[in-house]
Amino acid sequence: MLDRGAGFVAAVLAAWRRGAPFVPLDPRWPAARLEELAAQAGIGHVVTDGGAIPVLAGTRRILAADAAADAAQAPPVVGGTLAYVIFTSGSTGRPKGVRVGHRQLHNYLHALAERLGLEAGGPQPCFATTAGFAADLGYTALFGTLCTGGRLLLVEEALATDPDALAALFRAQPVDYLKTVPSHFAALLSARDAAALLPRRALICGGEALPWALVDRARALSPSTAVFNHYGPTETTVGAVAGRVDALPAHARAGETAPLGQPLANMAVTLLNGAGQPVPAGAPGEIVLSGVQVAEGYLDGTEPGGFRPGAVPAYRTGDLARRLPDGTLLYLGRADRQVKIRGYRVEPEELAAALRRQPGVRDVAVVASPAPAGGQRLLAYVVPAGAEPEGWADTLLAVLRDSLPEFMLPAAVVPLPAMPRLGNGKLDTQRLPQPEPAAHRAAGPRNVVEAALLPAFAAVLRAPCAGVSDNFFDLGGDSILAIQIVARVRQAGWVVTTRQIFTHQTVAELAFVASPADAAATAADTGAPAPPTPIQRRFLQLGLANPAHYNQAMIFAAPPDATPEVLRPALAAVIARHDALRMRLSDYGPAAQLLFGDAEDAGSILRVLDLPGAEAVALEAALAAAQGGLDPVAGPLMRMTLVRRGGGLPPLLHWAIHHLAVDGVSWRILLAELDTACRQLRAGQPVVLPPVTMSFAGWARLLQAHATSAAVAAELPYWIAAGSADGAAPPPADHALAPDTVLQARRVSVALDAAETDALLKRAPAAYNTQVNDLLLAALARAMRAATGQAALRVDLEGHGREPPDEAADLSRSVGWFTSLFPLRLTLPPRGWADDPGADIRAVKEALRRVPGRGIGYGLLRYGAGAAALQAQPAAPMVFNYLGQFDSLSDGGADTLLAGEAGTGAGPMRDPRQHRVYPIEVNALVLAGRLRLSLDYPAGRYAAATAQGWAEAIMAELRLLLEHCLADGTGGHTASDFEMAGMDDADLARLATLMGKDH
Repeated sequence: MLDRGAGFVAAVLAAWRRGAPFVPLDPRWPAARLEELAAQAGIGHVVTDGGAIPVLAGTRRILAADAAADAAQAPPVVGGTLAYVIFTSGSTGRPKGVRVGHRQLHNYLHALAERLGLEAGGPQPCFATTAGFAADLGYTALFGTLCTGGRLLLVEEALATDPDALAALFRAQPVDYLKTVPSHFAALLSARDAAALLPRRALICGGEALPWALVDRARALSPSTAVFNHYGPTETTVGAVAGRVDALPAHARAGETAPLGQPLANMAVTLLNGAGQPVPAGAPGEIVLSGVQVAEGYLDGTEPGGFRPGAVPAYRTGDLARRLPDGTLLYLGRADRQVKIRGYRVEPEELAAALRRQPGVRDVAVVASPAPAGGQRLLAYVVPAGAEPEGWADTLLAVLRDSLPEFMLPAAVVPLPAMPRLGNGKLDTQRLPQPEPAAHRAAGPRNVVEAALLPAFAAVLRAPCAGVSDNFFDLGGDSILAIQIVARVRQAGWVVTTRQIFTHQTVAELAFVASPADAAATAADTGAPAPPTPIQRRFLQLGLANPAHYNQAMIFAAPPDATPEVLRPALAAVIARHDALRMRLSDYGPAAQLLFGDAEDAGSILRVLDLPGAEAVALEAALAAAQGGLDPVAGPLMRMTLVRRGGGLPPLLHWAIHHLAVDGVSWRILLAELDTACRQLRAGQPVVLPPVTMSFAGWARLLQAHATSAAVAAELPYWIAAGSADGAAPPPADHALAPDTVLQARRVSVALDAAETDALLKRAPAAYNTQVNDLLLAALARAMRAATGQAALRVDLEGHGREPPDEAADLSRSVGWFTSLFPLRLTLPPRGWADDPGADIRAVKEALRRVPGRGIGYGLLRYGAGAAALQAQPAAPMVFNYLGQFDSLSDGGADTLLAGEAGTGAGPMRDPRQHRVYPIEVNALVLAGRLRLSLDYPAGRYAAATAQGWAEAIMAELRLLLEHCLADGTGGHTASDFEMAGMDDADLARLATLMGKDH
């Protein structure tokens, strides 16, 4: 009885180790429901992480999920052993337990892997599911992970029902395969960044009919993602039919929903008519599934249901379909009254039986009705035995919530004086009225929070007359609609969760628990100071001669209609959103604080420069003046220059911001927002931009609190070793040492071609399960080993730094300087008689995986907590930064604002007199489909030929590594691929030897 999490996975494996099946129970189900299922299953042990509900204790043994391991000998598990028992809704009014064996589960997993194209020994995939584990829909991801050696991203319920939060999670931890229910996923696509929800390889939809509209939406958002339909009742082990539907030709679209696919290996489908005979080709019939995956039967063995015993076991599903010419099955509906509610199988009779058991109920009818958000909902009609008491329907709903899970609850309980009947006495469903919200409850909003929440309720629930006292469930609400409300409320600037909606069921109640979408930004807007972040403290400690001149800048061609009249209000809208752009530094001293105030007038920030032609000298002087005129203490913090050129040349837009307020990721956000604002203004529309996720002031405070945490303090020994002087000597100088200033800096550049870049990004990482950074740093380490003769290299590594210690912190639309900077020690293995690129790749990969928290802790300890041992560490001889892919400079592709490269420099971003921290700076990025690497060096220390030789050596090593990774028979695992196993490289080598495989 565990929530979805690692504890559930451990409990499943522990049960199997003892030769026992597991019975998944959702701890949120009512106590009466849990007791009924536990009694039916004869459960003797309950595994829980928070203490079992008292009603389940009794004579049962309660086990803590985090208890010490039991080393008792495990009995062997054979094919006929039960794997699990899952309860489904029963037509008799009682739930039925389906017994599934290891043989059935084994076939399903191998057959589905084959259908999805998962290759043995291929790259380890990442699975995720939006479902819990109390039903088997999520088992595709759970057991698919365990059988492929992949990774399972466990999505908490709060994230699975919050579109924007889930999109942020998937951006941070991309998923390859996602299993979901169509109506649930359709609701999630209300996220601001809906494309982030699509997995990289395949979206697997099951549990209910898959509309073509959802398939088309998924294809539009992510054309490279395959979409699979997945079908099969619990009695046939998760799924027995599957097929890819996104690539089907137009003539295959025989209805509004996608075909189910074809049977998995060792399964067969027969379509039967009412007499139990096969139907002709193309005719509708009931789906009968037969083969290895048909379950062992129901728990008590007294109800055969649809099971058909025989040499080849079969199961009559009650689903109707017809076979298309290509052999795929097209779902047509049910032969009985069973319905699917958000992926859960529900027998309306079970709900009706629960209502009949209530005193004062004379007659009951439960019918399925289309839900406003798609899919089905249940409506309950009740006839009282006498006079209807006041609030009787609400009382019945409250009683049902104590005995049934949420997905089985009716959307409404409608009292009737009598059931409408046909002449033959059967229920006349056509005359059953639709529920209507009570008009007397329609009270208007009384405060700003209710005014923000009520429109979301009214729009999603299609109840324009809804009031703040109307009950969410009375208005037809369900979990899918709650997801849509969460997204709309966030767009209005507030945050609620689906669980809060279920608990606080009216707008009036929900308003008390709603929080601002950016509470930290609210604090910043009051003018409250904030501490500098670690990277800002480092900047203040550099002792620069002119700290005001330390900028980042962009210059690009602008469209001809980018006039000052459009740019000024667009820029003002962007500045007003981000507190980092309204920031001032109190001073340049050690006790400096970040101050936040009103936005500077956009009219003073934007300047217009008219040039008759190209006039490079005048342009260079203007840009230099803009770069040199910034000051984070006295202001301005930024400057924008619109350069209007004659001779038919397009105008240029130059934007310079002091580095204290911006970084590379921030530029993508700012350019996209400026582009959107300009488009809206040119169209005569008001500027409407997505809400900011977290303010920079809030982030600074969060880091300050985290800097003194025990988790960060535990990292100190690692960082002391990583920043030691070993490997910190720069390459020998060509000239007598001269002052290393910005003025002395020179740059050399090299690049891969498009084909090589494609291999680096897409194919080479599969060999050793690496990332692009692993291969780039391995090439750098090999090149520097040749240049210095040292196997050890100390390099300082830059990262984006957006690694929130609090999972609730969403930085996806935050602007500021978030960069992390930390030391990395790379020690390549000794070179033998033959070069071993694979050994070097593995060494670099493992060194990177050992970095705790992706490096954010180093800055927290050195500049936040003031760790003396780290403050004494010198800088490395070089710094490396991989900036990612910049084929589009904005999140959404600012194709209107950005019409191409400007073809000119952005001006001096540093004061030429400044001392450089690192003798060698290596930056890499992918631009226009090609990896480009630049190496900055001091001309007073190294000859141009030397620096060019280093850059070319790095690229030569990178090409050699690519060739190695793409060769047949190369590759393998490293210890970090099995993090939860707690192995080191020696353990992995021994295991590989035992298995007769290379690791």
